[in-house]
Amino acid sequence: MLEVLAAGLKATLYAAALCSAGLALARATLSGAWSGDEGPLQTLARWAGAALAASASLSAVLFVIRLGNYWDVATLGAIFLSPLGLALSLHFVAGVWFASGASGLAGIVAALAIITALAGSGHAAAKSAPLALLMALHVAAAAWWVGGLWLLLRASRTQNGADFAKVVVRFSAQALWVIGGLAVTGAATAGWLLEFSFDPGRDYDRSLALKVTLVAALLAAATYNKFVLTPRIVNKLSAQTALRRSIIGEMSVIACILAATASLTTFTSPHHAPAAGTEVIAVSGPIDIIDPWTAPMPVGVTTGGGYLSIINNQEQADSLIGASSPRAARVSLHEMRMDGAIMRMREVAELEIASGERLDLSTAHYHLMFEGIDAPFVEGETIGVTLTFRVRGEVGAEFPVRRGVGHSHQ
Repeated sequence: MLEVLAAGLKATLYAAALCSAGLALARATLSGAWSGDEGPLQTLARWAGAALAASASLSAVLFVIRLGNYWDVATLGAIFLSPLGLALSLHFVAGVWFASGASGLAGIVAALAIITALAGSGHAAAKSAPLALLMALHVAAAAWWVGGLWLLLRASRTQNGADFAKVVVRFSAQALWVIGGLAVTGAATAGWLLEFSFDPGRDYDRSLALKVTLVAALLAAATYNKFVLTPRIVNKLSAQTALRRSIIGEMSVIACILAATASLTTFTSPHHAPAAGTEVIAVSGPIDIIDPWTAPMPVGVTTGGGYLSIINNQEQADSLIGASSPRAARVSLHEMRMDGAIMRMREVAELEIASGERLDLSTAHYHLMFEGIDAPFVEGETIGVTLTFRVRGEVGAEFPVRRGVGHSHQ
């Protein structure tokens, strides 16, 4: 139930964020052609800002509840210093800013804050900084498109054919580049997240395929508007009506895309937990990383275990000699073993893997130990980890946070 509520709040947050940021961006680039009353657009931006601030606040409350419903200062500090907590804080500030009437340069600054928040949290940011930057460009393009559609819709209802045509022509010229950029960055981001390998048996891949289908339909509608309806605007009033209807259709498809995105980021992951009885090769090559995962943890816990299997495909033996993660002050190698009736744990310097052999780091023997965690791991997110091998060097992997069985340092 909490996950469904989280998805609904995400969809609302995405819609409000793109509307408020998009209106600021589109009004800035289309101001030379737009001569209508700014009042209704400013009112829309205010309402979108208020919705953004409200959805960010409710999402933060839900975040705390999902982590155990602890409200002490230390816990809240740890939560809001996590990437998601910082993003929600930035959304709240930008939303309040728009709700108070930010426009012009102030509106652009608030829009950039929203774009940073959207790109700085989620699967892309968890994978790498360059991918987060690519996502920022994608989000900026999507926001401009949404804002531009709102402006066109307003112009279609209030301006005559000639004035409306000026706005459409300006929008169309800019949209050719912006929407093209959106398509390129979206395709690159999706390919990067999937490591350029589509697996129809994986929930994330199927959900992403649905989103891509919706985006393709949206691009088809935009292409029709650009090359069929736009040239007719000046001479045919009926074309203006047809374009208005098409804009409403585009906005409806965008709403479906935002709902699909909220579901995608809430219920699935690019490296989601494998189904029972199956194994997922998260990284393949000279070193295979299989089924990496770590467990969610309650508030107040600062250590956690990391589990995976490693296959050495090299022609020589290798050793795992260390690990690191941006989410932990230190990641060490540990061994658990029974000493009579007592379970003992000790740190080990390295773990050797013979050529062609497999090393299992499980809840019952060898494992990684995350120490000094910046914020509790939440089920559904992914934790970036760099594994260091004596021969192979550094190998990066994403550890999905999911529930498992056995000892997990909680």
